Amino acid sequence: MNRHVAIATLNLLPLSVSDEFRAALAEWHFTGHVIDYPPKSGWVCCELCEQLHLSHNFEIANSQTNTSLLVDSSCILRFPEIVVRDRSGVAVTDAASRNACLREALQTRLKERALEPLQTALKKTPEHRPELERIVGAITECGRLDPKDILSLFDILRCAGIAFIPSDYTVNIRSAQATRQMLAMSESQRERIRPALSRDQFKRFAYLFRENDRVFSP
Repeated sequence: MNRHVAIATLNLLPLSVSDEFRAALAEWHFTGHVIDYPPKSGWVCCELCEQLHLSHNFEIANSQTNTSLLVDSSCILRFPEIVVRDRSGVAVTDAASRNACLREALQTRLKERALEPLQTALKKTPEHRPELERIVGAITECGRLDPKDILSLFDILRCAGIAFIPSDYTVNIRSAQATRQMLAMSESQRERIRPALSRDQFKRFAYLFRENDRVFSP
């Protein structure tokens, strides 16, 4: 018995009906609920295998014992007995489909988290409602914002004193128009959107930033 299975057995069996590990696993299912944690949130672990330093937990539940566990997605994938269902409620069994369902659930949660500060801003800054509603639509539809919209959003949130995590927002710089927006920004404007850039995006535009020779930490 490897270490993961040994630890998981100790944590799972007391919350299950069966006293046999594989049979007990089959009592559990992924609920679709993902809990995400802000960067550098500290000690977060998988309640099944006890892996540390997670940024997300996926909830699994046992309807027979009315219990739940917050686990790492790798545990759900490692133990195929844990039931994962697609949008239609059909159990998926192949590894690729299970992984796709978990990734979709995570992306849904991340999009929800990105939208939360905007919902606050819509109530707190009604003068920006048209612009914020347009940005909400862009995030909902494609999950990315042009540099100009990222800058506008961040400035609105900062001026209103609304907490947000810049890395929750994805900058779209694939189009020629988006590139022109980056080039047209002042140095201070580019610095304000810098935390939202991925490592590769920063490398592409590093020459536009102050101290561009330092190591970039997104």
